[in-house]
Amino acid sequence: MPPPPAINFPKPNIFDVLGNPQEYWGVFVQKWDAFFGSTEVLYAEFVLIGLSLLMIVAIVIVLLRIVEVWKRLHHQFYPSHSHISAHAKEAMRSESPVRHGAMREAWETVSRHMTSTNPSDWKLAVLEADAILDELTESLGYPGESLGERLKMVTESEMKTLQFAWEAHKVRNRIAHEWGKANLVRDDAVRVLGMYERVFREFDYI
Repeated sequence: MPPPPAINFPKPNIFDVLGNPQEYWGVFVQKWDAFFGSTEVLYAEFVLIGLSLLMIVAIVIVLLRIVEVWKRLHHQFYPSHSHISAHAKEAMRSESPVRHGAMREAWETVSRHMTSTNPSDWKLAVLEADAILDELTESLGYPGESLGERLKMVTESEMKTLQFAWEAHKVRNRIAHEWGKANLVRDDAVRVLGMYERVFREFDYI
């Protein structure tokens, strides 16, 4: 008896089963455009944008309130630095001439560095001026292990030249951390030392 004839089944095509991806993509794009182009969605987008702006404003207000509360708590649980500074200023003014003479001599050393034509001497002048500022903040009674920590405890009402102190101290840090790379021209060095001097003059420190 002859064998039955072989049956050739067609190979399945995935596109016949799942469909053409281009058709799916076309339908998806049409649905997308129809959905996001509708008036209701546009209205919802404007509402969400408005709510987002209100949320940003609310966050800013909350942060400002947190800072205000922190300052109140800080002055409540720590001694008034304005009070400390006022007494410190009087104490510094009544210090012995030897003390004031030493500070003036230290500042004169800083000034002599600026007569040099060597940029390294100008950098050294900034570092030594910062050391004088470090002693000043300690004399004023501000707590902190470093000058940066003590400056954070100062307010502009207590030190009118606080902004100059911060800016000069930042230049000092850049010089100290990048001595070989830090480029300091003489005009910038003079400007920075002028900031230090304004701080020292405010407290009659030199």
